[in-house]
Amino acid sequence: MLKKTKRPEDWGQREKHPLYNLWHWNKNRNRYGVVPEWAEDFWAFVEGVGEKPGPAYRLRRHVIDQAMGPDNFFWEEKYAKGDGNAMTRAERAAYMREYRKRRPRNVRNTMLKRNYGITLQQWEALYEAQGGKCAICQRAENAERYANLAVDHCHDTGKVRGLLCNNCNRALGMLDHDPDRLRNAAAFLERNS
Repeated sequence: MLKKTKRPEDWGQREKHPLYNLWHWNKNRNRYGVVPEWAEDFWAFVEGVGEKPGPAYRLRRHVIDQAMGPDNFFWEEKYAKGDGNAMTRAERAAYMREYRKRRPRNVRNTMLKRNYGITLQQWEALYEAQGGKCAICQRAENAERYANLAVDHCHDTGKVRGLLCNNCNRALGMLDHDPDRLRNAAAFLERNS
C-alpha cells in the first residue's frame, strides 16, 4: 500500500510564479548557487529580490564567485540588437566603464583566461606562493601595484612560468626570452662591475 504524503500548501503556485525558473536555475545549475535560506525557501527568494523590473532585466551578482544573496544581487537591464533597446556606442562605453568599476574581479578573471589560460584564483595562488614578490628580483610589490605583477609565459607553448615585476618582465622580453643572452648579460655585468 502506498503511503500518501501531504502536498505543500503552495503546490503548483511556485511553478507559475514569474521568478520560479530564475530561482530554480540559480539554485541548481549555477556553480555558487544562492544562499541556503533562499535555496530552501522560494518565497524568501521572491521577497529578497523583489519583482522583476521588466522583461529586459536579468538577475546578476555583484561578486560572481559568491552565492547570490540579499547583499549580492542586482537587476541588470539586458540589451540586444534589434529589440529597439540597443545601446549606442557611447552608451555601451559608459555601461562598460560602470561594469568594470562594479565588477573588477570579473573583468580581471576574463582577461587572465583570455590572455594566459588561467583564472584569477590561479593567479592569486601563484601570487601567494611567490610571497607577493617578483619571481626574479624578489622585490615585494606594494598594495597599489598588486595588480601589476605581470604573468610571464612562454610565447611558444603558452605555459605560465610565474609572476614578474614590470622591469623584470620587460628585461626578459628585450632579451627575446633567450637564456644564453641573459647569461651573457650577467657575465658582462660581473666582468665590468
